[in-house]
Amino acid sequence: MVATRVREGVVRQPIRKREPVHSNEQQESSGLRLAVVRDVFANPSDAMTFQFIAEERSDFVAFWRRGLWSPEKLGWPDTLKYCMYDEPIEGNLDLSWYNAIDVAEIYHDWTAYCVNRWPQKTFVTVWDNIPYNGWNQFSPDIISKARGFIGRSQLTCNMLEDRYQIPEEKVFWIPAAVDTNRFAPSTPDNEGNRFSDKPTILFAGRLVWEKGLLDLIYACDGMPWTLVICGSGPMEELLSQAIPEEVDVRFIGAVPHHEMPDVYRMCDIFCYPSIPTQHWVEQFGISVIEAMACGLPCVTTDVGAFHDFRAVAGAAIQLVPPMRYDMLQEALVKAIKGRRKLSRLARDMAVEHYDSKVIGERLREVYTSE
Repeated sequence: MVATRVREGVVRQPIRKREPVHSNEQQESSGLRLAVVRDVFANPSDAMTFQFIAEERSDFVAFWRRGLWSPEKLGWPDTLKYCMYDEPIEGNLDLSWYNAIDVAEIYHDWTAYCVNRWPQKTFVTVWDNIPYNGWNQFSPDIISKARGFIGRSQLTCNMLEDRYQIPEEKVFWIPAAVDTNRFAPSTPDNEGNRFSDKPTILFAGRLVWEKGLLDLIYACDGMPWTLVICGSGPMEELLSQAIPEEVDVRFIGAVPHHEMPDVYRMCDIFCYPSIPTQHWVEQFGISVIEAMACGLPCVTTDVGAFHDFRAVAGAAIQLVPPMRYDMLQEALVKAIKGRRKLSRLARDMAVEHYDSKVIGERLREVYTSE
């Protein structure tokens, strides 16, 4: 067994500071004025979905987050405004100036606040895909009053229409996006170190049981590969104890989002073997499209939102049943053998279907629809 903790080769990029802006800022905008409200859940991965809209000169986008972390701590992209508000929400979150508001999920109090106060311009982005998961006293008002709903997966859209009886014309299937300029394959200018001279498989995410990490470790047993595990979570100690003798594993801990392109470029294959549970099924998997944008062929389980990849993935992504480490190993062998050709397919798929510009144009059409 080889289990080490490494961070060499990961280049820390500087983050330029910016001052927070507020809703009373006198900002002229002849186009879309979008407020994205995420309370304590604002993160740079989600922000990539709105980058293209923010880069258009006629449009204005601001992310609103309850004031806990600074933009610098989050690694916030410079293209998006960052605003903070305090509790209570009423009196501290005035979005009257905006002509579109994007909130999240059908059970948050701050989602309900925006929907009740500005129902004609508030859209609810939904990641959850299990019916009535989290349903509470806020949900009926959100369902009945919101202007529209953006499902991050087809599974989510089906739930909104079939279980919650939301009219089809109010439900829009728009996946998350990736900045394919930052998340891109290696070039002679940014080519860095590798984690290993052997074929290298990467997992990036929370270290919890439902991410299928034990299956991934067993799939690597006896294989001439290096497994890189990026992330943190309650299973870290158990995972380190469960590593078979013949598995070369590198634990690199949690990596800031702006450093992740370097991590992807130091690996060959990305694997995300999620396991569904009673209260959670894979909702999208942004790290999968980030990996593809960096030219990594992917192997995932055929669960939840990963079903959507079937229509566009081709050979760039292989989907296997969950909790079948034998089939997971076979898929990894296939991906490693064909990784040069599959790398180009993965990159092309990310650019064509998940680029921030592609998704941004679809979102703008929804926000500005009559």
